[in-house]
Amino acid sequence: MSVIISEIDLERDLTVHTATGEITKQDFVNKIRDHYQKQSTRLVLWDIENASIKDLIFEEILEFSKDIKAFSSADRRVALLCSNPYENGVLKMLKVILDMNRYETQVYICEKKSDAIKWLFEIEDGNETVK
Repeated sequence: MSVIISEIDLERDLTVHTATGEITKQDFVNKIRDHYQKQSTRLVLWDIENASIKDLIFEEILEFSKDIKAFSSADRRVALLCSNPYENGVLKMLKVILDMNRYETQVYICEKKSDAIKWLFEIEDGNETVK
């Protein structure tokens, strides 16, 4: 069973989804749909450090990429935080599929929360970060 807790910081335009337990494709899709239909922020951090996506199979990753395409937007950024090597690999496979399908939202996969936050707040045309 999974639990996904969301913290929304409207001032910084940031939502942090912290997941624990065994996460399914449907858990992700439901939370993404809820996020963009109700409480959308431009920046999103998915922290799955204490969760597992090891049971996701390739077909589910393909379906997931199709399910979330409707929520893609060039002005959005999503950082995926996970240091487990296997699950990090699954996320990298998802990113490749999203890139191949021209998913507009920028996606970054990292192993440290500080790297995720830094990337989310970078200004695209320079190295300066938003305070």
